[in-house]
Amino acid sequence: MLTLLCRHSLVYPRFSYNYVLTARILLSWFPQAQSFEFLAPLYTVTDPFLNTFRGLVPSIGGIDLSPLLGFFLLNALTQATGAVGADGKDLDKEGWKRAKEVQKRMMKQQRGKAAVKQA
Repeated sequence: MLTLLCRHSLVYPRFSYNYVLTARILLSWFPQAQSFEFLAPLYTVTDPFLNTFRGLVPSIGGIDLSPLLGFFLLNALTQATGAVGADGKDLDKEGWKRAKEVQKRMMKQQRGKAAVKQA
């Protein structure tokens, strides 16, 4: 699992911050985790981002929902910048094959939605 996570983070670095934020949020359930030295970089990297959203979303029942807003913004930015600089020259044959399969799948979904709207 950890190997897959590391490989995914190296291939898709923009998704790595999602994993770091998830780890930070899970560690917030254990307040004593802040005293561990090896976790200090995690808090240093994530706290400024999370602090921008604290107070914007009210907590419900003592649960801070502000990370949801942070994840929403991060995912929106990730999707908006996904194609920037992607000219396709760095894709190998397998990458092109996967890209074509995804494109075909998306086209089928769009056709299905159009057929439902017409019916």
